[in-house]
Amino acid sequence: NLFYGKSLVNEVSGGLYVPRDPGMLYFQAEMTDMEKLPLVAREMLHELQRIGREGPNDEELSRMIVNAESERLYATQTADGMAGRLGFLKYILGDLEFDRKYLEELKSVDAARIQEVARKYLIYPRMSGVVLVPKTETKFDISGIQKMAKEMLEPEAPVLAKKAPASKK
Repeated sequence: NLFYGKSLVNEVSGGLYVPRDPGMLYFQAEMTDMEKLPLVAREMLHELQRIGREGPNDEELSRMIVNAESERLYATQTADGMAGRLGFLKYILGDLEFDRKYLEELKSVDAARIQEVARKYLIYPRMSGVVLVPKTETKFDISGIQKMAKEMLEPEAPVLAKKAPASKK
């Protein structure tokens, strides 16, 4: 949406870093105009918010599978790529069958499951953010983006059972 739909960025991507530990989910965007930064941040946060509220649509789910399969294919097209992937699977993940199992499990994921995970993990208290700006931008202030992220991705308050009023005796 940021690239094709609104033409706000030169590049936008995301991914997973999944070592043996819990890992992280990351998103990044590149743009040439610093003036667009607040709008790009808002649109990225809006997409995260949308996934938590609505889940991904069928096209997005399909693209996720194609991208995962393509990534595995391209990573192993050269001897160097194959060696790197096998080393990662064996020594970082500890499982040479991980790619096969991961793709099988990924194909079974539906929009409701992604929505559930998004509501749990794509929330402000779990976020870390980095903004790289040119050295010439000496007055850059991230506080507006932080405030926006807090407002847009604040977790919903848990629903607590109402206590019956204490009786007066």
